[in-house]
Amino acid sequence: MGRDRRHQRGQRTERHRTPDNPATNNIFSSVTAMFRWNGGQKWEAYFPGSEGVPGVNDFSTLSKGQAYWIATSTSGSIVWTVAQGK
Repeated sequence: MGRDRRHQRGQRTERHRTPDNPATNNIFSSVTAMFRWNGGQKWEAYFPGSEGVPGVNDFSTLSKGQAYWIATSTSGSIVWTVAQGK
């Protein structure tokens, strides 16, 4: 992924390209929740805008190779372009 500081704090996104990688875009304004399965029989969640609420978020960054379910406030499809990480 691009080295956007918003991404380092839980993939915060907006609908524009990130300044340091014009091949990516940012969808944060449409994201309402993100979930991932931790492999240990538990769903983990991240809710944008609730970073200061203790116990609400289970993760704050995305990991390469991990699958995520992302809820958005838009109807229909949304395209999220990310750069290949190393």
